[in-house]
Amino acid sequence: MTLRAYRRTPTGAEVELSRSAVHLGEPYQHPITLEWPPCHCPRCEDGEDTVEEAPPPPPLTAP
Repeated sequence: MTLRAYRRTPTGAEVELSRSAVHLGEPYQHPITLEWPPCHCPRCEDGEDTVEEAPPPPPLTAP
């Protein structure tokens, strides 16, 4: 099996970021994590990458 990671450009083209083959019976040596590379969008590069937390939902009430 081949695992591939892609990035889609603003024009819609796919850019392959990485490729890794795993063969039957062979253990996969690279753990899959939720780690992401730093964002390079204009908003984040301007230092406006802070995320505001949403307020908690109101408590449930009986009808």
